Amino acid sequence: MQLVEADHLRRVAEHDAENAGQGKRDAQAATVMARAEAEESARAATLARDDARALRAQAAQKEVERAAERAAHEQALQQVRGELAQVRADTADAIATARAQVAAADQRAEQRTTERTDERAAHEQTLEHVHEIPRPAMYPGS
Repeated sequence: MQLVEADHLRRVAEHDAENAGQGKRDAQAATVMARAEAEESARAATLARDDARALRAQAAQKEVERAAERAAHEQALQQVRGELAQVRADTADAIATARAQVAAADQRAEQRTTERTDERAAHEQTLEHVHEIPRPAMYPGS
């Protein structure tokens, strides 16, 4: 009986050993799969970090470009403002010059008017004086 029991125990032990071996092989396969998944995850994480780095670099480049565009626009705006200020100053000078010319022309016109008025008065006075002078008779007896 002991022999039968020992044989049974041996078979149970072999079966347990076979199950343990299968469990070990399953565990090894699971380990290989887990390592493969971990490596794939590491590759995916590396790609994601690289993509994120590239996106940050791209965003930084775009920000630099936008800053350069803003600076160029600001410079152009300042130039236009300067030109506008110059145009305003030139216009103010032209208006002042035109006003001075108009005032001078008005003064000359007034002076000429005064001179003509004085000349007319002198002519009228001369004519009155001429009319007041008695005329000699050109024909005696007439």
